[in-house]
Amino acid sequence: MNMRTRILQITAVFPPMLALIVGLTLFLRVQREDGVGRKLLVAETTVNQIADLDSLLHAYLRRPGEQERNEWAAQYAVIGKTIREFTSIREEYTYDVERMRTDYAQMRALFDQLARRKQNGAGSGAAGSEAGTLTAERAELQLTAKGHSVSACAFRLALAAHMEAVAAQQNFDALIIILSSVLAVLMAVAAYAAVREQLLEGKRVGETLRKADVRLSDAITKLRRASEQASQQERLHALELAAQGAAHDIRNMLVPVLSLSEMLQEWRNRNSVDPSAVSTVAETIERSARRINAAIDHLDKFLHVARA
Repeated sequence: MNMRTRILQITAVFPPMLALIVGLTLFLRVQREDGVGRKLLVAETTVNQIADLDSLLHAYLRRPGEQERNEWAAQYAVIGKTIREFTSIREEYTYDVERMRTDYAQMRALFDQLARRKQNGAGSGAAGSEAGTLTAERAELQLTAKGHSVSACAFRLALAAHMEAVAAQQNFDALIIILSSVLAVLMAVAAYAAVREQLLEGKRVGETLRKADVRLSDAITKLRRASEQASQQERLHALELAAQGAAHDIRNMLVPVLSLSEMLQEWRNRNSVDPSAVSTVAETIERSARRINAAIDHLDKFLHVARA
């Protein structure tokens, strides 16, 4: 496996990684938004329940009966369940949570004092005899103020949750941007490395082909030279065979000439020359000479072709 294949394999992993990171970030973001939505809903519910509790308080003050008191107590218990759903968002908001719970508990004590005052039928002039106790009007005002304080704390906690969600959303977006940028840079680097590796591979292949072409040219040159040498050797061998054949033919043709010459020499020595025999010998010598001449012409043509 070459380097370019490894780089391409690594690059192919980047898009799924980016999709996984973005998906996980969006999932956490949605979970965070759901938590904020629940806190906002709890805050809105708390404010509405405090408003209902305030209405029940005014109804009780107008007609302080057992039914009105029980309705107020029931609404108070419902608010307690809602408040328990609040959790501390950050350490700096723990005060609001504790303040809301404290005010909620004090609302019960103030309402009980107010109820006792209503049951005892104490008037406004009983303030001196009841030292350290609250008047009905003052208890009503403090009870209303505590309810508003609980609503304000719930609103601040909801606002804090919203602000924290906005900050988390910005952090998630920044994380997605950073991770996307990092992966994009890595993909670009990997792509550059793959292209560079491919160019180097092409260069190496080109250099290899060039060297192979040089070796092929050398081989063709050597083969051509060997072929020329072989052809020349074949020509020389053929020329040698032709020369040997021609020499053999010429020797064969010279045999009757030499024999006839010796015969003429003997006839001259014996002074017994037959004219008809001399004529026959002359003809034979002429034919042999012509054959020798033809053989020499044939050899000359062959040598001319061989030289070409």
